Amino acid sequence: MIRKNVDGLSEYLESRLVKTNQTKNIKLGGLSEEFKATTIATIRMDIDKTSTKLFDNEQALQEVDVKMLDVPYVIDYDSQVCENFFTSLGDVDNFAIFGVVPLQKLIDFMYPLVWRATIMKLFIPFLFFHLSFVIYMNVIAPEVDANPNN
Repeated sequence: MIRKNVDGLSEYLESRLVKTNQTKNIKLGGLSEEFKATTIATIRMDIDKTSTKLFDNEQALQEVDVKMLDVPYVIDYDSQVCENFFTSLGDVDNFAIFGVVPLQKLIDFMYPLVWRATIMKLFIPFLFFHLSFVIYMNVIAPEVDANPNN
């Protein structure tokens, strides 16, 4: 749908925000400062732990609407569907699609993994290369130039 710029993609993603039997029962709560708008959780959500994390007993009660984003296989890091989905997002021409709340939350969910992979696979190897280059240029290369016969 993303590659073909299908107009119904935003409606599809919006329709995938669903209320489960567990989340239907959560109607009132005082949201903690950390979670003022939305949060993310895995599919095997423990409602008691989630409620403890989301709500603060010291905050004033307010109406809340707890929904889950149900997009099969997209959050499975090892699936081909996940890879195709995010590759297609990287090639999208219609940037209005990023204004859709479910897509924003899906990106928020995947961001920690991408950030760690970027640090581990790009930044740390570059840092090692850069330090090796600086050491070579400032320590080894002057020694070689000073003693050309050795």
